[in-house]
Amino acid sequence: DPFLLWGLEMGWEKETIPTIDQLLTVQKNRYKRTKILTAVNEDSLDRAPYFLYYSIYADGKTWTAINHRKAYPQYRSLSTKAAFAWNALKPNDSYTQQLQEKVQNLADVNKGYFAGRFENPSLGINKSLNINTNAVILESLLYKIRQTPLVRS
Repeated sequence: DPFLLWGLEMGWEKETIPTIDQLLTVQKNRYKRTKILTAVNEDSLDRAPYFLYYSIYADGKTWTAINHRKAYPQYRSLSTKAAFAWNALKPNDSYTQQLQEKVQNLADVNKGYFAGRFENPSLGINKSLNINTNAVILESLLYKIRQTPLVRS
C-alpha cells in the first residue's frame, strides 16, 4: 500500500521511481518464472487469520504472506487493490494490464470489490469485502480519469 498510495495520492518523486520500477519488475519476473500473476499487498481475508501482509520479502523469506505471529503461504493472493493501483499508475505496461484484467470482475455488484484471488486455484476468490480494498480502487479510478495524483501541489 505505501508505495502505491504515494503514487496515487501525491505522485512519486523522481528519486523514488527506480525503486518503484524495481518493485514492479520483481513481481513481473516472478510471473515469468512461475506463471502466477503477482501483485503483493496487505489484505483482509475471508477466513482466519483475517489479515495478512503478502510481501516480496519479509521475515527472511521471499513471497510470504504473514501476520505478526506466523506465515500463511497457502493464502498468497493476487490483490485486487494492488492490481487496480499498478494499472492506474502504469497504464501502458502490459503486465499491469494483465493484472487489471484478472481482477476486473472480482466484485459483488451491490457491495463492491473482493480483496483478491488466492494463488492456489482450489481456494478461489478471497471474498473479503472491505473499505481498504474499495477505497484504493476508487482512488485508482479517479487517478486514471484525472491522469494526475489526487493531491496537486
